Amino acid sequence: MNHLSFKYIPLSSLVLFLCFLSVACSPTPSGQLFAFPEEDSAFKEVDASSMKRIPTPAVKSSNNLQRRIDGGVEEVELDALSLSSSRFPAHSGKITALVLHPLQPIAYTAGLDGKVVEHRLIRKTSAKSWARQDLSGLESKILMQSNNQVFSLAISPDTTLLAAAEQGQVVLYDLGTGKIVHRMTRIGGRVKALAWDPRSELLALGLANGGVYIWNVRRGNYAAENSFKALEYYGGAISSIISIIFHPSARAFFAIETEGIGKFWRLLRTEEELGLRDTAAIVDKPNKGRREETFARLKLQFEDSWLSPDGSTIAIAAGDGHIFRWKIRGLQYLKPINTDQGAAFSVAGFNSSILSNFKNESSITPVYVTTGRVHGVRFWCVPESSNIHALEELPAELSAPKLLFELESLGHDVSKIRIDPRWGILWITEKTGSLLTLDLNKLDQVEQFGLNIAACKI
Repeated sequence: MNHLSFKYIPLSSLVLFLCFLSVACSPTPSGQLFAFPEEDSAFKEVDASSMKRIPTPAVKSSNNLQRRIDGGVEEVELDALSLSSSRFPAHSGKITALVLHPLQPIAYTAGLDGKVVEHRLIRKTSAKSWARQDLSGLESKILMQSNNQVFSLAISPDTTLLAAAEQGQVVLYDLGTGKIVHRMTRIGGRVKALAWDPRSELLALGLANGGVYIWNVRRGNYAAENSFKALEYYGGAISSIISIIFHPSARAFFAIETEGIGKFWRLLRTEEELGLRDTAAIVDKPNKGRREETFARLKLQFEDSWLSPDGSTIAIAAGDGHIFRWKIRGLQYLKPINTDQGAAFSVAGFNSSILSNFKNESSITPVYVTTGRVHGVRFWCVPESSNIHALEELPAELSAPKLLFELESLGHDVSKIRIDPRWGILWITEKTGSLLTLDLNKLDQVEQFGLNIAACKI
């Protein structure tokens, strides 16, 4: 009778096999199996001496403005707007992430080249006070470099930490010291979205497989540890997470999926603060989210999302060219904007009050900015009124979103847009790796812009 024997198996191979099982079979909160990346990841800080000043390139005079007025299209040369835009080289390849500093005229970008770069708008004079007209160029420096593609960035509301995600790892970069201070490698799959909560305590990680982790960075006994004990898991998604937005109250968050689904999750922290969760109870031991509501379920692809500056409205750009909108309070569905751009790639916005000519007006008009498959950037306003019945009684052509104007001659495909309301700067990324800036305050010099804004007030 034959007996099983291990005498022909090298002892070293058996040891390696057992070590693999001990690591690769460690379960995540979602029950997945994976191997952890090494602690000395490809992410490395770059010395501050890499700072380099990028001069403002010459602006082509071919930047034209197209306005749609009363159903017609009029093309005009707008020197003021043309001269306010500048293009800067940022990455070799597509820019994958763009986030803005909440207090200073600074943008952070990441790309397929593995770089994380800080871009600071510089001023003409050495005066201590800032003015928009003093902005004149860009100063850039590489903060981090990875051998892998970097997919997402997020800056903490208190402006101390910059989070960056590549493959299955997230790092926290201290903007004060210029060092990576924390790493999270205990997650399976590619991290596609990052978002900080308003208190700068929690960092949300959205995965390509649909899962969402909340990393307790400044809360609890395991704050900022590279451990499952510092993580909470919110599952149930069916497709990749493209963006995460925290509710202004810091009690919940929105998770937006590629396949046209949007979910609203209540945080475990909120349940503890409301007395709905007892960490000492067996039933509350798992760090898993339990309360969620699906507010969007559309048979199309979502591309981008944006929360209005006042935290009242969430907008989502979709692959069919629409911008879908919901009121935060009650998740009320609003009339969408048809951008007529084939597919809407990105959405942002600002309130008319950031422009000099509208600062003293009693009412504020939201302006939406969109990009899509059709080249260019389009500016929209939506008729609004405190009297909802007044809008319902209007003819459809008067209550529909209005195209204020379109800036077409950018020259390359635009991928992402973000707006700095403090400085009135529109930041634009191109698929070629270039970064553009546009001074929105120059819109004050467009006479028709003001007239169209007035038409959006009922």
